[in-house]
Amino acid sequence: MAFVPAITSRDEVASYINLRNDTEFLARICIGHDDETNAIYSAFVSLCRQSGHTERYEIRFDVIETSACEDEPDNWCNDGLQTKRFLAADHRKTTLNCICTVLQEMVEASEAQELFMMTVTPHLPEKALAKYELICCALRAIGFHAGRDAPYHGTQIWIMKRISDGT
Repeated sequence: MAFVPAITSRDEVASYINLRNDTEFLARICIGHDDETNAIYSAFVSLCRQSGHTERYEIRFDVIETSACEDEPDNWCNDGLQTKRFLAADHRKTTLNCICTVLQEMVEASEAQELFMMTVTPHLPEKALAKYELICCALRAIGFHAGRDAPYHGTQIWIMKRISDGT
């Protein structure tokens, strides 16, 4: 298997599919393909309004592996262990950078005042949680106070609130 990146630099964000309605923003970014199996890899980012709240959104992100065989379902990878076989360290960093950039654009386009994200897999090691901290850094850069909240049964939670300018 040979992963061929579609994005060659940490600062580059390729064009991406961007869908939105009143309650959610969705983006899918092609990050590469496998030149042997013809599988296609993309990052998926969603920003979904929490039911009953107009300004609170949940952040989710995954890497999707789409097989060239139409009969095979997409493989939604929500854990770094699942992507390890096709994403090397440099490609992981570039993918995370794309996720952060697209998420910043989504948040700026939304009316989000509060955001939250949670781990899918409980009891992850600190190394696996680093990507969530980088997402928090990206949101701090656009005016949010962001940090980890108390875990719940091993699931880690991050809360982000827009910093008010006092007006």
